[in-house]
Amino acid sequence: MRRKRDSLEDQLQRVQWKLGQTDVPESDKMEMESEVALLRKEYEVLRESHTNTLNQFQKDFHGVWGAIGKTGYINSRFANQIGRFACLYTSHVGNLSYYSPNKSYRALQDELPHDGIID
Repeated sequence: MRRKRDSLEDQLQRVQWKLGQTDVPESDKMEMESEVALLRKEYEVLRESHTNTLNQFQKDFHGVWGAIGKTGYINSRFANQIGRFACLYTSHVGNLSYYSPNKSYRALQDELPHDGIID
């Protein structure tokens, strides 16, 4: 739906830009104005449907936090951090799907030269 909205928006902007040109014949202006009206109507119907679909989708997540992996259409800071720090352990965050969600990951303990191992 988002791609279709973007496409309609682009079409609408192109027609409006052409309509704003000074050398457009009156007969073409009338045709373009009706095209703009149709595109606007189609866009509004699609926008409302898309908004309703997104609202329903968001209701399926936590009431307060929503989808913690997304902020609108982009990954949230939390999702970016997961992706970045997961790469410390593996080449891609998707590789973690092979392990149990209960698995603990620990970095090696930092040791200084004077910490030596006591037997």
